[in-house]
Amino acid sequence: MEKARKNKQILWMVFIDLEKAFDCVPMTVIWQALRAQNIPEHYIKLIMDMYHNVQTCVRSPAGLSKNFDVNVVVHQGSVLSPLLFDITMKYLTEKIQKPTSWNLLYADDFALISDSIYEIQES
Repeated sequence: MEKARKNKQILWMVFIDLEKAFDCVPMTVIWQALRAQNIPEHYIKLIMDMYHNVQTCVRSPAGLSKNFDVNVVVHQGSVLSPLLFDITMKYLTEKIQKPTSWNLLYADDFALISDSIYEIQES
């Protein structure tokens, strides 16, 4: 970026925060991502079972609440959730990852940087 500034070159940048977006990813995409990583189908079926018809309740000093459905993509506090997040994000971003420093990926954020608006739009 310093070089572009010095040369008075225009850079186009897009910053994306994926943390909230992950809750909107269809489960079918997560299953595709697992299959793309060659995870054995037996394990995928086990994970699918863990996410099918899930219910929970809340414990408080007043007692337990009635059971209610859990309708989120990943379960809060699950040790499996960060792994599913990583595998799915790798799958969803592999087409825009390039061997240059122009695309920056960090945890649940990434930045696309280009001197071409068309390249940014394509990504």
